Amino acid sequence: MASIEILGTGRIDERESAFPQAVQLPDGDILCSFNVGGGAHATGGSDWARSTDGGETWEVEGTLLPRKEGSTNALKLSLSADGRTVYAYGFAPLYPGYQGLRRLRE
Repeated sequence: MASIEILGTGRIDERESAFPQAVQLPDGDILCSFNVGGGAHATGGSDWARSTDGGETWEVEGTLLPRKEGSTNALKLSLSADGRTVYAYGFAPLYPGYQGLRRLRE
């Protein structure tokens, strides 16, 4: 049976953020997207942070998709098979023309 070992705990952000999704890059950095504000009630947009020390510390890098009045979003991260491109995807109903996918890096 598979098991999970908890090596440590901590916070990426102090703004009542929720719904994190992390990917590890080939160089070992970890990127994490999360919904900002409202905790489990998710009232904000999506920001992302980077850890260069295995998740011990985090630096918020910026906003993936800002909040729009009357809506929220929680974009998730995915890494391409070759490890060269990080994608942020999700649902954002109040953003006309939004295709649900953003490229973070190549």
